[in-house]
Amino acid sequence: MLPVKKTELKMDSDKVPFFVTLALAIAGWSATYIVGRITTSPTLEYKISQAVANPSEKQPNAKSITVQLTNLTRTTTFKNLTVVFMAQGNTQILGNITEMQPIPPAFEGNDPWKYRGGLAQYTIPKVHPGWRFSILVGFIGDKPPTLRFESEDPIYMTEPSWETWFVRHEVWFFVGIAGIWLLATFLFYWQRLIIRKPA
Repeated sequence: MLPVKKTELKMDSDKVPFFVTLALAIAGWSATYIVGRITTSPTLEYKISQAVANPSEKQPNAKSITVQLTNLTRTTTFKNLTVVFMAQGNTQILGNITEMQPIPPAFEGNDPWKYRGGLAQYTIPKVHPGWRFSILVGFIGDKPPTLRFESEDPIYMTEPSWETWFVRHEVWFFVGIAGIWLLATFLFYWQRLIIRKPA
């Protein structure tokens, strides 16, 4: 019975590389599917930071929030994307602090911010694939302004998630999968060599 058990263990161990390869292949296919679904649809990611103190000489009680926009698509250019901030309650948006900061090669256009009442808006003529923007919004009040988007084209707005993580880190994800597969294969065959090595 003992020799039979050893043979069965050997057969099971021979299947380890296959199962590791299969698991990593499934993970890679899933990531490719997720990335493809997001990058081929009109997806714009936005991330809003928490309100932080941003005092100035004229307005010591000023606060600010930062909004980061990223076009996650590979083929879609958003035209005339309007970013709107609306004040809540006693909140007042500060025009001297609010600014758009494009991350090169992105370009925000030449139009200035528009303010009326408790509303501030800015229209970006074009947001090409991969372009990123950082918007700093200054305000005074208890509640930060709310964010809204308007666009000529259909647009899907999404906050950062595990799905968008794959889009932003696709290359490193597949490099990691390849590294895991190489390491697992090396350890498997290295262990086989040690077992087979005569005493």
